[in-house]
Amino acid sequence: MEENIKEKMKEEEINFLKEELKKIDTKIKAANYASDKIEMIEAQTKLWELREKIVKELNKFVFI
Repeated sequence: MEENIKEKMKEEEINFLKEELKKIDTKIKAANYASDKIEMIEAQTKLWELREKIVKELNKFVFI
């Protein structure tokens, strides 16, 4: 039973991270249309860094 709970929590966290990744990808695309180039670059840099962290977290689950 405890194993089922852990598996469910793992699945929920993976789903959450995937949804966050989708949101970030959408924001990265939207940042391409920012009027100020500096703002665009800063926004994309932060979003790519966040995206990288989420991908690393997802990879942890793949290799467990």
